[in-house]
Amino acid sequence: MRDIILFFDSAAYRQVKETAIGASSSVAIAENFVHKAFEHQRALRPDKQDVYFRYIDDIFGIMTGPDTLLQFFYPRTNTAHENQKFTLEQSKTAINFLDTTMFIGSEDRLLHTRAYYKPTNLHTYLRYDFTHPSSLKNSLPDSLGLLLMRRNQP
Repeated sequence: MRDIILFFDSAAYRQVKETAIGASSSVAIAENFVHKAFEHQRALRPDKQDVYFRYIDDIFGIMTGPDTLLQFFYPRTNTAHENQKFTLEQSKTAINFLDTTMFIGSEDRLLHTRAYYKPTNLHTYLRYDFTHPSSLKNSLPDSLGLLLMRRNQP
């Protein structure tokens, strides 16, 4: 395997583990890694979440019960594999998952969604004068509109 070198801020870095960001195999490897390291261990636990969704290496769960149950469950997730570390975001009213904020409506107490943008999102899209096919450039506004409509559905 050849070394992958990354240059950032006038310094060179050599990647010695995992797959390269952007490599076509990275998503499949991450999916299999999380499944093997985390899912097997999760299946053996009695303190499972009431709701559980996973997309590659992003996990969303809802647990009912006292906060101490979550505080007990979370540290154990980081014991599945030495190279796999999870962060915990917890709230009783709203949480971000992927590019969506899920929240409980203040009046109807139902689960709603709205678009979420990470602070690092620059909202930069393809410039129209680039040499991409016009069909691709013309489809961007419709595609972004559909994405927003789907994220903001009740």
